[in-house]
Amino acid sequence: MSGRLQDEERRLAYVSVTRARHELLLSGSFWATQTKYREPSPFLRDLALAGVIDELPAAPENETNPMGDNLEWFRWPRDPLGERRATVEAAAAAVRAAEPKIGGPWAHELELLLTERARRLAGAGAVSLPTRVPASRFKDFVTEPDAVASSLLRPMPEKPFKATRLGTLFHSWVENRYGVGAGSDELDAPALELDDDGDGVEAADLAHLRATFESSEWADRRPIEVEREIHLPFDDRIVICKIDAIYALPPGDDGRERYEVVDWLTPASP
Repeated sequence: MSGRLQDEERRLAYVSVTRARHELLLSGSFWATQTKYREPSPFLRDLALAGVIDELPAAPENETNPMGDNLEWFRWPRDPLGERRATVEAAAAAVRAAEPKIGGPWAHELELLLTERARRLAGAGAVSLPTRVPASRFKDFVTEPDAVASSLLRPMPEKPFKATRLGTLFHSWVENRYGVGAGSDELDAPALELDDDGDGVEAADLAHLRATFESSEWADRRPIEVEREIHLPFDDRIVICKIDAIYALPPGDDGRERYEVVDWLTPASP
């Protein structure tokens, strides 16, 4: 091997070894298509001498090329099933020969699911989207109406959001503080990190939010509106949103009435 070629091979070996993030597989072969076995790579020898890999064997187990006379022969394209072909073909034949029927304790449920799938593929049983659209889901109604319709057809329970529940409790506390009945929907709650355990929020978190509010400029002010629902007609739909609180401000220099619209946000600042 010439000096330049050896330098290039060493550079390539260095890059290969140092780029591995978790595991590195090193391999070598005494035999390929030659009639006499080759010596191990000098780079494998270097790693063995450095104690990075185990000691290399001194010679191959076969005295002659184990590939025999078919040194240049191989099958192409390679069989993707390899030695498993006979087993896989036998299993496929058994499936084709089986009687097409549903058995077992879940037979009725499977029939219902297959019937529903057939109706869905045929376009039957379409769900009409509701007229009232919450503002928090407006984007989904516009960009993914089919997914919204599917979720309405087969609603699935969702894991609760701890931050959303904390926000709902805080909003209810503010409403009660102003003498408004609690229990309003939190339509615009942000989708934050999922709850790890599904338990309720810590009392300390809610107490911290209450203390923050009571030390704010709004604590001693009386709103003129709380949880005001707004209806916005849009493309044969009505987008529904809620304003948490509206406060009256002193008139401006021009004598016109002024108002302050407030949205209570409970997550941490970005």
